[in-house]
Amino acid sequence: MPSSLVEINGRQLFVETTGSGPKPFIAMHGLGGSTNLFPIAQPLVDAGFTVIRFDFEGAGKSPLASTTLTIDRFVEDVKAVLEFAGFGKHKATIFGHSLGAAVGLHFSATYPDLVEALVLSCPGVARKGNPEGEAASHALAATARDKTPYNMADFTAMKNTAPNSSFTARALVRSAMQESSAEGYARTCEMMAKTDSPDWSKIVTKVLIIAGLHDAISSVQAAETIKGCLTSAESSRVEAVEAGHQPAVECPETVLSLMKEFLAV
Repeated sequence: MPSSLVEINGRQLFVETTGSGPKPFIAMHGLGGSTNLFPIAQPLVDAGFTVIRFDFEGAGKSPLASTTLTIDRFVEDVKAVLEFAGFGKHKATIFGHSLGAAVGLHFSATYPDLVEALVLSCPGVARKGNPEGEAASHALAATARDKTPYNMADFTAMKNTAPNSSFTARALVRSAMQESSAEGYARTCEMMAKTDSPDWSKIVTKVLIIAGLHDAISSVQAAETIKGCLTSAESSRVEAVEAGHQPAVECPETVLSLMKEFLAV
């Protein structure tokens, strides 16, 4: 199935699939990200997965079509993308990074019967009800509208990566940020300011949380806080790795090894 813009819930989203294995694995990027920030698809394909990546509305190659973005709409987009890829009735492994982790948590709470396992990369605690967090989201939205993500790319690449990260990792983050729509980025920030925690009691799958030891955005402590909320999960654990906020591009081999052990492949 080629990579392309496809109609998902009445809007055009960029979707790409790699492989044709019987086990679906869907990967979701973070704020200012794109499908290019999950560069470890092929080893998962070799392990029997079909890897599905897509750009959220207003990010990467997906145009912004909505006046308001909501976490519920993003959750329904995940379901529809899985259906488009031919896995609407299959349990999928859900990988979400940062913003994608929030979507993954809400998807797992909304559709627990569709989740085989959940991998969270650098998740943050919900910002709704946290005045400091809400203010930070709105300030970032204003910055995006004023400066545009294109002109924020260098700063974002440095803030998202550890001091010893490679120039290649920073280039990937920078290029994804430059693809972002200013208004799409801003509305996603505003969405996160209004997004509450999921219903933790509904998340019953096994969960792997990967946290960057040098993450200046979502700390290891935040990962531990989320783990503490997963009281109904089959199992949950936090793995701290030598990375900033982008482990899949900063230490891909480590992330891949952790996931393959977690998924027993």
